[in-house]
Amino acid sequence: KANFSISKIFPWFILGFFLFENEQNWGELLIRTGKRILVPLVLYSAFIWFFHEFLIGEETILESIMHTGEEYRQIFKFGIMKWTNVLPMSGQIWYLYVYIAVMLFYPGVRGVWDYGIKKSKNDKVVVIFIFLQLVLNDIFINKIWGFSYSGIFAVIGASFFIYVGAIVYKHIDKIAGNLKWAAAGILMYILSNVIRAIVQYYYYITSVDKVPHFINWYTSFSMIVAIGFVLMVYGLWGTRKWSLLARKVICHIGTLTFYVYLVHMIILEWLKSIGVHSLVQEFIGQTWWGDIVFVIVYGTFILICSLLISEVIYLALQSG
Repeated sequence: KANFSISKIFPWFILGFFLFENEQNWGELLIRTGKRILVPLVLYSAFIWFFHEFLIGEETILESIMHTGEEYRQIFKFGIMKWTNVLPMSGQIWYLYVYIAVMLFYPGVRGVWDYGIKKSKNDKVVVIFIFLQLVLNDIFINKIWGFSYSGIFAVIGASFFIYVGAIVYKHIDKIAGNLKWAAAGILMYILSNVIRAIVQYYYYITSVDKVPHFINWYTSFSMIVAIGFVLMVYGLWGTRKWSLLARKVICHIGTLTFYVYLVHMIILEWLKSIGVHSLVQEFIGQTWWGDIVFVIVYGTFILICSLLISEVIYLALQSG
């Protein structure tokens, strides 16, 4: 069951497409981030904090809501003060904490772009330099940069992907509709994921207590996956005449992705708590091909459920 870290790397890469396009007022940027990211983060965290035990069937709703003073102190000390997620059923929201941190450090991130990378005469050299930093960090198992899922080193890691995303987007017109770039992207995307899947599988069958470094979002493999995916999508996109309806559907699904990102873990954990996860797994069977079918079928089911709930949230917000 390979974790290709797709959802973990593309937000940073895509952010680079637009973050440096125009002059951004830092104050306005922080206000937009507060409205669009901080408020949903607070609401989601509050929901999990008060209803997690109820959702997984361990406590009544009244018991789930009640928390001791010590629990509040712990969440303040290790969560809010360290600006990181410590809540259950919320592993995916590390990205929101880091996104807000990136916006807080925006003048520095922008300064590196404006006075360094942007003035470089050779974009390839910059991309190669950043990629080699990731390769060296991989060789020494994250001992060089010490990237993580929180803190300043998460901001630095995210910035690497943002900068490369911005450089790729500068040349997007040359990529769009170019089948050669599309073929290169497909090759990069598939090969990097196959290699990482093999490495991950080896770790799983030999040392289950260790988390393989290469499944993290801040690796050279992730950079190859991100670049390959962009080349593949844009290289193929420009060769096909999408209908107006198809474009509207795609754009609307795009507006739901943030809500899908938030709610999918709740759905996953709730279905697991009521036995759906085990039931589907037993029905399909636990073989190597059964694992593949399970990931495809169950993952698709989670995605559909997440989209339906996200649509309800979207309509409720629009009507409000």
